[in-house]
Amino acid sequence: MKVLHGIPAAPGLAIGIAHVIRPAPPVDVTAQRTTDPSIEIARLEGAIGQAIGRMDALRSTASGLTADILEAQREMLDDPELKQGADDLIGSGFTAEAAITRVAADYAAQLAELPDQYLAARADDVREAGRRIVAELQGISLEVRLDHSAILVAQDLAPAETVGLDPTLLQAVVTETGSATGHLAIVAQGIGIPAVVGVDGALAQIDEGMTLIVDGERGTVTIAPDEVSLTEVETRLAAAQRDKRDLEVYRDRPGMTADGVRIEVFANIGSLVEARKAVEMGAEGVGLFRTELIAAHGLPSEEAQRAIYEEVAAVLRRPLIVRTFDIGGDKPVPGLDIPAEANPFLGWRGIRLSLDRPEEVFLPQIHAILRAAATHDLRIMLPMVTVPQEVEEARTWIDQAIKSLEREGQQVRRVPLGIMVETPAAAVSLDRFKGLIDFASIGTNDLVQY
Repeated sequence: MKVLHGIPAAPGLAIGIAHVIRPAPPVDVTAQRTTDPSIEIARLEGAIGQAIGRMDALRSTASGLTADILEAQREMLDDPELKQGADDLIGSGFTAEAAITRVAADYAAQLAELPDQYLAARADDVREAGRRIVAELQGISLEVRLDHSAILVAQDLAPAETVGLDPTLLQAVVTETGSATGHLAIVAQGIGIPAVVGVDGALAQIDEGMTLIVDGERGTVTIAPDEVSLTEVETRLAAAQRDKRDLEVYRDRPGMTADGVRIEVFANIGSLVEARKAVEMGAEGVGLFRTELIAAHGLPSEEAQRAIYEEVAAVLRRPLIVRTFDIGGDKPVPGLDIPAEANPFLGWRGIRLSLDRPEEVFLPQIHAILRAAATHDLRIMLPMVTVPQEVEEARTWIDQAIKSLEREGQQVRRVPLGIMVETPAAAVSLDRFKGLIDFASIGTNDLVQY
């Protein structure tokens, strides 16, 4: 028995059999072609076409943030500069595999050094494009499939590799790289499976078929656990199952205090997967849709946001309170230059950032919410509000958005507007917001820190 330590990325506990995804062998970037350059260029063109076809198929099954990421990677696969750079290297003597690997690595390095965070973040898309083209050249499949229950162990998992995974078979995830706030963590949290990332040496020590215990709360992975460890974990899992069964009887009952006061029980979500989970668990609506999570790879377009909000609302068929982007502080967004501050958590963040950049940040999101609200029960909530003047200015922009959409002939309705009370200033002066807001939500996570 051996215990590996990593970063807790998604809570939960699992016992299962390891399914190990090992990275493809590295490409020899010095390899010289032995055929005519036209043959190598034709191989490269065919591989790019196949990679694009596979990516299109994956995009058709994805949704929300994952679909946006795949779209960005699809664009990079079809990038003419990437192709031309590889063609030039093939002409100078390299194989197609070596050429595309070299060009992708150089292109990614250049992007990573740019001061624009959005463009710098595209470096990962370039690397993934190069990896997928090489896989086609080598006849290797990068798609991950499970035909039995298993714990997935990998160096890393790209967004495209998570699309086809059956959540009913995936027991847990262990990776050598990653962070507690990365794409994989968000996916694992959404489908409710434990995940431990940043586990150094996992692939060197875990073989296919090994029994593992993954503890997503402690950030540990136990290899070949002994009977004592298995018994302890099985006891914990059985207790958790009993608690779940005991609580299930309350799932569809109306929320009620002991003295008979009706309380609606809403969920907090950050993705479509979490919306489905909320419905499954009997939530009566969503009280907080954390939209900054859909901006992890840059601000999505108005159209992309509208599609996300409509998709989530259609799954819920219940009230959906959409919090506008809470960007800043510990929530940077690629492509947005946010200057350093002495106290960023109470400074240029949330509603203040949105109001300072209405055309770039606030209006596209408001347009998207209003368009989705034409056929669904959506409401707007403003984050990190400190004074009534911020709500007044936000209302002005919302009124402008309504008029703009009406001029375009679109169906629009005025939706309820509320604030997240999460700053001391708003908490001690809530009465001053009377007449400006339709509801308020207490943001205890931030408020209790101050």
